[in-house]
Amino acid sequence: MRLINDLRNLCKRYEKEEFDLVELQGRLRTVVTPEPDFHSIDKLLLQMDNELEEIIFTQIESNHQYYARQAIKNFLNKLNEIERSAQPN
Repeated sequence: MRLINDLRNLCKRYEKEEFDLVELQGRLRTVVTPEPDFHSIDKLLLQMDNELEEIIFTQIESNHQYYARQAIKNFLNKLNEIERSAQPN
């Protein structure tokens, strides 16, 4: 699924420090999911947005990367689950 690959690449670029946490959040907010959203990617993106928002406003900036990496790991795991469930048996 191309959308999932694009989301993975976006997360990898953040982990390579190509942009900061606020920019990652902004880029994730602009993702357009296909209609209808059979795989609940919109819901997953909203959860990720909420997690990043919490990190930005409740953690000191020096801890942003640590907590963001944890959130990204969970996000990528959920994307992998979606991808597996979408594959034909």
